Amino acid sequence: MIVAVWTTYIATRETLPPLVSSLSRGFDGVIRWLVHMGNSCISKNHRQRNQYAEPYERTNRHHHHHQDTAGPVRTQGGASHRHRERDRDRDRDREREVIPLQRFSNEAEGNSNYRTGTDSSLSEASASAVASVASRTMAQYQELDASSDDFYGEDDDDEDDDDASTDTLVMRTLTAIRRLVDNEQEPPYALIRLQYIADTEQGWLEIVQSMIKTIPLEDPLGAAVVTLLVDEFSLPTVDTVEKLCSTYNLCEEYSSDAEIHPAKHRNIATILGCLAEKLAGPKSIEIMKSHVLKYLLANLNLKLNPRVILFSLIALEKFAQTTENKLSIRNSNVMDYLLPLEQYMTSPDLRLREVSFCAQWCLDNLFPVDGRPYTYESVSMANCNAMLNDNDVSEYLKISPTGLEARNDASSFESVRCTFCVDTGVWYYEVTVVTDGVMQIGWATKDSKFLNHEGYGIGDDEYSFSYDGCRQLYWYEARSRPHFHPQWKPGDVIGFMLDLEEEEMVFSLNGDPLAPERDVFRVAKTGFFCSS
Repeated sequence: MIVAVWTTYIATRETLPPLVSSLSRGFDGVIRWLVHMGNSCISKNHRQRNQYAEPYERTNRHHHHHQDTAGPVRTQGGASHRHRERDRDRDRDREREVIPLQRFSNEAEGNSNYRTGTDSSLSEASASAVASVASRTMAQYQELDASSDDFYGEDDDDEDDDDASTDTLVMRTLTAIRRLVDNEQEPPYALIRLQYIADTEQGWLEIVQSMIKTIPLEDPLGAAVVTLLVDEFSLPTVDTVEKLCSTYNLCEEYSSDAEIHPAKHRNIATILGCLAEKLAGPKSIEIMKSHVLKYLLANLNLKLNPRVILFSLIALEKFAQTTENKLSIRNSNVMDYLLPLEQYMTSPDLRLREVSFCAQWCLDNLFPVDGRPYTYESVSMANCNAMLNDNDVSEYLKISPTGLEARNDASSFESVRCTFCVDTGVWYYEVTVVTDGVMQIGWATKDSKFLNHEGYGIGDDEYSFSYDGCRQLYWYEARSRPHFHPQWKPGDVIGFMLDLEEEEMVFSLNGDPLAPERDVFRVAKTGFFCSS
């Protein structure tokens, strides 16, 4: 239940990319983005943060250079966790009370609004491309529609799930989560079974150890599903967490095993970060024993897989939400580990770029180093006409010193608008995807609300529309329907064209456009911002 969205954009006037050049009308401007996703958020029903969590200083230091005042630092709310009544004596069946996971089903009926024809506003070249897309769209949709009853109807594996091993249940949940997106859809039965098993200490340990063992490293939703499952289960006691740590003998020496089994150690770090966030306060202090801290620090080693480094760094960030832990981490000379990691902000290895972003953010906001200037002090914004708006963002998004990149590692669905509003004409921006997780990127007006803890962002109301390349969906009014681009991957370029004269949006993947979309124009006509 984590979304981590990197978004960068610069409004420029320059040579137009091939898709834009093919359009018959001139563009009022081109906006370029770079989008990078870290952990990714897949649930749309989020809890407030723990009452003991120390508020982040968010990105104030990063933005002194391009705003008169720092953006508001919103304090974290009190403990308003969603607790459900658990009846241990209840039969293990599908009528057992659970809180439905939101945004977890594909709505086939929403496809009636999909545009399949060409549009006279496009040039001959673009019209031909759109027509080609439309023709294959119908074939793909018919195939999807024919199989949707099997996928979203009654779960034929329910009886099998009753006897399935924990490893099997975890992997079935991972498989199902990718396509379960609707607010009202019941969670997969495998997840219900896991929730039941996790009601006991032994069951919780069994499931967590199964996740550590089975969740693959390269699955774009792997870390998100780990987070989702930990978040859905009852809170463990400190003794239970200590049993987990002793099972793996977490210590500095154990970190060397990450060279051989990186997926296992990525999953361990992810779980520690989740627990640090859920148990922020005195319990978090008890969990972060000296040997756990040394283990996480030892994982900040460039010899290890970047995924292991990244999630160990995120775990340290979350432990640092508690003041005493923050002091302990600082006194462990964490800065000596972070400074080498900061050097990869422009690395062609996109995984190292993630690590570098988080390391730089920690050095600027959590663990400043004497004699090291804040990054914003050396950043030039001379050629930047638009950026992420630090005053128009949900509270836990980390924004880079340039205002052109952002990341969220909190268990909430964070959103942001840019500083540049368009009211007339034709506009275009691009996004370079740095990771392949869940993001909703598109256009939004000021009337679009960011309800991050409820899991609502761009495309989740009538004033915004978004493209999701991980789950291959469009979002409008919190309802989804499929598009037929292939799943995006790191390095892909997503194009977003907004034509306020013809009232249409066109989305492209590496220059391949989809048919125009017009849903949002039923309500909104002007005042759009690039948003994510």
